[in-house]
This record gives sequence, C-alpha cells and structure tokens, in this order.
Amino acid sequence: MFGLTSFPEQSIITYTCDPDFVKIPGQSDSVICLSNNEWSNITEFCNRSCDVPPWLLFATLKKPYRRQNYFPLGSVVEYECRTGYETNHSLSGKITCLENFTWSTPNEFCNRQPCPDPGKIANGHINITTDILFGSSITFSCNEGYELVGETSIFCIIVGNILGWSDPLPECKDKTQIVDVTPTPHKPTTANIP
Repeated sequence: MFGLTSFPEQSIITYTCDPDFVKIPGQSDSVICLSNNEWSNITEFCNRSCDVPPWLLFATLKKPYRRQNYFPLGSVVEYECRTGYETNHSLSGKITCLENFTWSTPNEFCNRQPCPDPGKIANGHINITTDILFGSSITFSCNEGYELVGETSIFCIIVGNILGWSDPLPECKDKTQIVDVTPTPHKPTTANIP
C-alpha cells in the first residue's frame, strides 16, 4: 500500500517503532479504515526500554521477569540466588531501568555456600588452598611411605540440588601393601591355515 493516497474500507495499516523504541506489549500498532472514511483510534504503542536485564553468575531473574522484553524507565526487576549461593539480606537483589535506559549496577547480594566438611584421610593431608565454598577445589597428599589411591583433587559442585564433593576422598595406602599388577604378555599364537 506504499504510496496510496486513499484506502478502501477495512484496509489495515500497521506501524513500526522508530529505532531505540520498542512496542509496548498489549498495545495495538495498527489502524483500520472505517466505513465513515476515518481511521480507527490508536494510542501510543512505542516507548523507550532498557535491554533485557544482565545475566549474573550468582543469580537468576525471578520468574515474572524471565519472559519479559519491555522495561520502561523506572522498571524494577528482582533476582534470586542460584543453587550454590545464599542471599545476603543486607543487600538488595533488585535493579532499576535508569533515565539513560541502562540498568543500575547489581549488588553482589548472593554469597557462595560452603560444601560439607571433607573430613580427614588417614596417613595423609587435605590441602585447602582458599576455602571449601562452591566452586573451590581441595587437593590431597600422603605421608611418607604411603601412596595416594584415588583422585588427587576434588571440587565443590552441585550434586542434585545440594552442594557436595565431585568425588569421594582418596585413600593413602601403605606402599608395601600395594601390589602392582602388571599384565603378563601373551605369546603370539600361530595357526596353520591351508
């Protein structure tokens, strides 16, 4: 219909938003040519909006905001801590769409949760380099005369929906009791094929 100066009854024209504007959900962006040769009414259907809120390592948007794509000035969205993190109630989990249509800087309102105490290994040591919080690792070593059997390090991870260690603790076995089983090489067999 580009370039037309008159339109037949029931003609529909759909508008698009200018760059940097988005369509307001639920608002019509079309008009219809009515029987009285007038266009149907249209209300403002475009507005400025912040982009989709930022992805955070430690938190996810609360459910009502996950499918939303229109965030006008002053919109407030709320996050909740991901598994492996716990809420620091002294900080806000909300961000706001500012006048320049960017989001306010989110607080780090979630703290990493600790894994269970790994315990001890007989005749060896657990080396905790930083902490036992979600995402950290611990390593193992054995006393002299003992050999590590199992993983040399494990990680604090999500197991199901709780925190746990990626593998069981290794053992430190007395070197004199470890039997090295080396496979015996087989002699090649020959066959006479006619």
